[in-house]
Amino acid sequence: MLCQEYHPISDEDIKVMKTVIPYVAKSLSASNATKMAEAICVSFLKRFLLMEGKQSELRNFFGFLLDQVYLNQLVYPGTTQEKEKVALPMLDKLISFSIGFVRYSTAKLSMEEISDRVVTETFFLKKLCSQEVFSSLLLLLHSIWDDTRRKTFESLKSVIRLCRRNHTPDLPPILVEPHYRENLTREAFILAGSPRERESDTGSMILASIYMAADISYRLEFLRNLLDIAKNKIFEKKSTLDDLCGSSVSLNGKSLPMTHGYIQTLWRCIIVARESTDESTLQSFLAELVELFIDSLNISLSVISDTAQENDDEARRTPLNVNAGKDNQLNHDFLCHFFSRKSLI
Repeated sequence: MLCQEYHPISDEDIKVMKTVIPYVAKSLSASNATKMAEAICVSFLKRFLLMEGKQSELRNFFGFLLDQVYLNQLVYPGTTQEKEKVALPMLDKLISFSIGFVRYSTAKLSMEEISDRVVTETFFLKKLCSQEVFSSLLLLLHSIWDDTRRKTFESLKSVIRLCRRNHTPDLPPILVEPHYRENLTREAFILAGSPRERESDTGSMILASIYMAADISYRLEFLRNLLDIAKNKIFEKKSTLDDLCGSSVSLNGKSLPMTHGYIQTLWRCIIVARESTDESTLQSFLAELVELFIDSLNISLSVISDTAQENDDEARRTPLNVNAGKDNQLNHDFLCHFFSRKSLI
């Protein structure tokens, strides 16, 4: 009843919601959690727009949802279910509301109210693009749960898009200031090279977020460094496997370079560039990307597939007969066509 968006809001309604929400967020079943987040962050907040002179209360309630409920109650001390079913959907709804608030008609409002709504709009952006929100999302990217990482990455992209679309406030220093960005990039590269998927996934998502937050000139530098590292890792992996062929020495897992995290990062950067219509950045790297993916695919399949010639009995000692095909040119042609499609980049 409190969330029926066509009823003007009262101070008593706000007081009741602030009292109830912390308990409701902790006691919901998974099936109702998302509905609760939508009801509070969409329907109830919209009621503030029905009356003039409520912008101060709206800012206060928005800050309460973000600081007290999202950060202090759901993200840091919250359970996995609370993070996935309440915290992240709530953040996404707050982002959507802030975008819709900017587009809300001001035709029948007084000049004083319009001016106050500009203050509210700036407040929303500063709160959503704050260091605290970004830190919470970077923390959630380290989750051991695949769904949590995936949903967090989508929320992180939404916040970055919101900041870049409005050009103010600036993105947090951890993503844009050279010193902090270099430290974060260094740690993310280490994670991306891990054989554990949950670690390589985290590193890949952090690197893709850094790429998304960067300007065009740094994106070019970033992709160049990433490509060079991926190429070196693939070369090292090939050399290590060549040395082991015919050798009785057992393989130490730590000695085999991992490339899947870097490949994931490149793919995520491609998706980001497609979403931001940044075609020029990718076009200059297109040929190298295709060759890199082919080399990585061939090396990986050489471990598990049967690619031997018909009379080559010695080479038929691979554990699985996956058979990637005898003509790598087919793979090359397919990838060239795939990456050159207008719909992709």
